[in-house]
Amino acid sequence: MPPSQRHLCIWLPNWPIQRRRQEQVQRAAELKTQSEQDDSSSQTNPPLQTGLPSTDSDAADSCANDSCATDSGAKELNAGDRPVSNAPFLLWNEKPPRGRLVVACCPVARKLGIRVGMPIAQASELCAIKQGDVVPLVEKHDPDADREVFGRLAETFQDILTPLIAVEELDAKPWAGHPRQQSESLCCDITGAAHLLGGEAGVLRHATESLQAMNLAACMAIADHWGTAWAVAHEGPWCLRPADNLPPRSFIVPSGEAESAIVELPVRALRIEQATVDTLARLGVERVGHLLKLPRSGIAPRLGMPLVRRIEQALGEVAEPLGVHHAEAEHCESWDLEYPTMDQEILVDRARRLLERIKGGLATRKRGAQRLTCRLDLSVHPPLILEIGLFAPTTDVDHLGGLFANRLESLRLRSDVTRLTISVSLSAPLRTTQVSLFSHDPLAPQSPLEISGAKSGSSLGRLVDLLSGRLGRDRVVEVRLCRDPLPENAFDTSPLAGTRRLTLKTASRSHHRRRSSSRSSFHSSDSSGDLSGDRLLGGRSKSFKGVTQDHDFRDSGIEFDDSGGREASGIRYRGGGVSSKSADDAALLGPSPSDAMRRPLSLLATPVAMEVALVGGSFCREVFSPQLPERFKINGTVYRIKDHWGPERIETGWWSGALICRDYYRVLTAGHQWWWIYRGTERHRSFETDLADDSTYASEQRFRWFLHGRFA
Repeated sequence: MPPSQRHLCIWLPNWPIQRRRQEQVQRAAELKTQSEQDDSSSQTNPPLQTGLPSTDSDAADSCANDSCATDSGAKELNAGDRPVSNAPFLLWNEKPPRGRLVVACCPVARKLGIRVGMPIAQASELCAIKQGDVVPLVEKHDPDADREVFGRLAETFQDILTPLIAVEELDAKPWAGHPRQQSESLCCDITGAAHLLGGEAGVLRHATESLQAMNLAACMAIADHWGTAWAVAHEGPWCLRPADNLPPRSFIVPSGEAESAIVELPVRALRIEQATVDTLARLGVERVGHLLKLPRSGIAPRLGMPLVRRIEQALGEVAEPLGVHHAEAEHCESWDLEYPTMDQEILVDRARRLLERIKGGLATRKRGAQRLTCRLDLSVHPPLILEIGLFAPTTDVDHLGGLFANRLESLRLRSDVTRLTISVSLSAPLRTTQVSLFSHDPLAPQSPLEISGAKSGSSLGRLVDLLSGRLGRDRVVEVRLCRDPLPENAFDTSPLAGTRRLTLKTASRSHHRRRSSSRSSFHSSDSSGDLSGDRLLGGRSKSFKGVTQDHDFRDSGIEFDDSGGREASGIRYRGGGVSSKSADDAALLGPSPSDAMRRPLSLLATPVAMEVALVGGSFCREVFSPQLPERFKINGTVYRIKDHWGPERIETGWWSGALICRDYYRVLTAGHQWWWIYRGTERHRSFETDLADDSTYASEQRFRWFLHGRFA
């Protein structure tokens, strides 16, 4: 009789926080090694304190109350890579229409009451209330980086445990107790391999030691079936008593005892949706043992077949196919130098020979290198590692060798090189696009596909690669628009070289999703001649109908009311002279997105506060009147407003934290300068004003003016 199969489940709770902690520990170790290497004196540097608690205590604290938040990891480091002992660390992601929500938090944040799914504004306010001066560390969640590092972790365990390792497959909806739709568990088939490591207990000890060496913590379980191992690993630490001879949070389910191992576990251990768990709770079914007593013929029509299938998988009645994780084909070549040298010509020649070997492996798979890792082993530790990123995948040895030579020229080798290793850390399919078959006219019109093909060729791609090699990969970036209403936060940058790029089909699909989500999450306000004019909520504004796109506003149908002061209510828009299908189309609601002067050419990174003076008044930083000032002062220079356009209202959403409300104006100074200024609102309330009426509260409003950009 063949032996029964045995599966090991390795669960890394709250993987985003654990990955972040691992990066900080590795960075601290690299800084320590570099400081010891560069220190020429004999004085020994003090050990670098990372401020990270022990791995075991972290995992034990972070896994508690997993239904509210699956938390793990240690206290994070701030932007300066210095230890912060009491600063909570939060990761957020945009989820329309609710806005920015917490997707992961460290144990310090969880103790403050922060939970996964909480709005980031509420979480930040909760930190401020309970910790006062300690500022929480907030970052955007990077699921792609989590997935990439988790895949490398699976490849590591394939080398030390078993080659049959799969990453858990998720359902369409999140499972109960796991609000993040993200893989955090590994399934290892250790059938017939446990004796190589001293039995199943030895497998658990070996896996625990490997994880501790990588500054990671996990919960593990071994059982006959993957469903049983998953349930015990995720819920066993709080429901079952571990054996004394096993590592912490590790369990072994004897062969043939799957049912007895899961009867005391909560029903969410079956990997079912939260709605199903809530329905079972209303029926009084909280444990798996209670559920197993019910006839399955009655469960299927009432709760659905997915629940029945999960029961069968946990008991091993049906097989659960798992896709083994396959690492990307590794293209790596090394050259041992018989005579260590620092000669650049020799090193470049050996690098070209290695690239010729790598090219053969890439050509068979019709792929090109998009990121190279070059390791130079020196006679003095540590080795020198170079990262070379490319704008587009290529197998051109001359181009790759030239990039390596450029990087080598900008470095100073500390000692002779003994070994040279080049590996392809990122590859992509080669793109061959025929730009034109007959026409050789460079001014001839081209389709978007032809333009994209030309960009991926040798002209733009080689330029980006050379600049990235000379200046650094992080200094040659592309600009992407973000869905943030504030102009200074409406864009983001990412490196052009060495980054995986979307295909045309994927980009079109993601663009369709962005359009759909924006229609459902953003709303335009109805402006009917009020002071706010055209409102911009969440970064979207209403169209500026009926205005011709000309820089001379008097020719475009805009009249300025010069009677009295420069108040916002004094601006009126004329519908004459423009084509419109109805009277509604003739109403001017705001600037058109195609208006060349809708946004300034030069935007200040930080708005500059101005001193303003109303008509007949003196200069001051705060005013109680919302009207446009007559003059303003910057750096001691006084400017007088001649003409203006506006206002355009820009507001942040409620989910972004404290409300930011700005009224932007385009102003023409007496010196014929077009500037972009805005009026910010500050409200000062006290106990007396809370008891007062609205008029008293309105009188407490103060307005400040800022310069944010220049049009020329």
